[in-house]
Amino acid sequence: MEEIEYTEYPIKLIGLNDEAIPGCGVIDISFKNVSGTKVAKLSFQNNYTSFITIKGKSVTGNFKTLLKNFRLMKFCHYADDSQNFFSIKSEDLCCNEPLIGLKFILRQPSSQWKCFNIKDIKIYRSTSKINKELEIIEKKINPCNKV
Repeated sequence: MEEIEYTEYPIKLIGLNDEAIPGCGVIDISFKNVSGTKVAKLSFQNNYTSFITIKGKSVTGNFKTLLKNFRLMKFCHYADDSQNFFSIKSEDLCCNEPLIGLKFILRQPSSQWKCFNIKDIKIYRSTSKINKELEIIEKKINPCNKV
């Protein structure tokens, strides 16, 4: 697997008419240097987020729900599992099309946690053995060219 480079935008509280809803936030991510890639796996560390929904941005600009209301904390009012690490594989995501970005929708219904997010986000695409072998051969034939 190969890590996808991306630009992460700061978390934004979301709401209606410029009024933020306590406990809801969005993190937008745009993939760098890709015209569309399939996500094989993503991982992150939770930081007091209770539920997460992940949407993928297709090459046409439309968003598709990949994972909905995935529970990160067993009990939203207690910190026991509030900073666990998570790894989500492509089999758990409802998408098999190339994406150019992701949107993480974070929810924390407890009023105890004013600050919540996810951090250390890593996104991976699969690289087949054949593609890797072709890259190695290309580098040997043409060492000055980047593949």
